[in-house]
Amino acid sequence: MKILLTGATGYIGKRLLPALVEQGHTVVCCVRDPERFAPPKSLRPNIEIVVLDLLKEDTLVNIPQDIDGAFTWFIPCLPKRITKSWKSNLR
Repeated sequence: MKILLTGATGYIGKRLLPALVEQGHTVVCCVRDPERFAPPKSLRPNIEIVVLDLLKEDTLVNIPQDIDGAFTWFIPCLPKRITKSWKSNLR
């Protein structure tokens, strides 16, 4: 499966990424700053990196359309306009 992972540079994301790759998934890692994202070389063949700031609506277009699932931790705290836009990009 192709999994979207928001917060790939965060505490949970850093720990979840290897587990997802180990299970055979391709992981789309969402990061605000790609300079801060340094995954192990062993994981790189199974990941894609997209620049995404969930508080900047114009970056939502970077979310791939062919996602099978997602791990996110932010939805309840976002303003409604951002949540609506984000959901419209996940089809």
